[in-house]
Amino acid sequence: MFVLPCFNFIHTHVNKKPVTGRTAFPDYQKVDQNHTIDAMKMKMEEMFKTDSGEPPNKDVPKTHTGNYCFRAQTTLKDDKNTLRDYTGYDDNIDIVQKVERYCSTDESVYNAKCTIARLTFVQDVDNCDGHVDIKDWSTNTLFQTF
Repeated sequence: MFVLPCFNFIHTHVNKKPVTGRTAFPDYQKVDQNHTIDAMKMKMEEMFKTDSGEPPNKDVPKTHTGNYCFRAQTTLKDDKNTLRDYTGYDDNIDIVQKVERYCSTDESVYNAKCTIARLTFVQDVDNCDGHVDIKDWSTNTLFQTF
C-alpha cells in the first residue's frame, strides 16, 4: 500500500484498486471516502456553530433615526467683542425663532447686533426640551431659560 497526495485529492491503493477520497485538507494517512466526508462535515459544523449552540437569531432590529435634537445658535456682538451666546435645544425647528427673539430683545440693551442663527442637528442631548442657554461673556455666567 502507498499514498500519493495530489492537489485537493488523496489517492490510496488498497489491494491494487484505486480509491479516491476528495478532501480540502490533504494529509498523508490512509483515508477512505466515507471517513473523509464525515471529517469534512464535522469541520463545517464546527466552523458555523454559534457560541451558545443555538441557531443565530434571524430577527433584524428595526431601523430608527435615534434621539436627535435641533440646536440653534446665535451671538450678540458689538463692534469689538462677543457679548452673549444664545444656544437653544428642542425637537421642534421653532427653536430658531425663540433663540432669535431672545437675542433681538438684548440688542437694544447692549447696543449690539445679533449674528444670523445657525441650525444644526445633534444626537443624544439630555435636555432637548426647548430651553435656551445664554452665556454672558462679560460676567462669565450662564443663564437658562424655558
